[in-house]
Amino acid sequence: MVSPLISLIQDQILNLEAKNVTAMTVSSGVTEKQRREVFNDLNSPQPRCKLFYITPEMLMRSHAFQGILERLVSRDMVARYPTASLLSNQPTNHTLLDLLSMRLIA
Repeated sequence: MVSPLISLIQDQILNLEAKNVTAMTVSSGVTEKQRREVFNDLNSPQPRCKLFYITPEMLMRSHAFQGILERLVSRDMVARYPTASLLSNQPTNHTLLDLLSMRLIA
């Protein structure tokens, strides 16, 4: 999930953890050690993370995450979700990688 609101991300993660759903984030609010732990989990054969949150800024500038995302997509481990196309306002199915390649997230 991409969200610009770090406080909302933190609230969502706490709520998911209370329901025993492993959710993680990478944002300006995490340490380098925490970021490495999250990236190591996402790179593992069977990630514990079931829902991942990232800020738009981190999505665009983190080449490490972009590589991880490409590997997750190639392993069919990224769920597609309905979105409204920013160009046509029609429902579409995009992964984050699709959105990056179409440059819809800036």
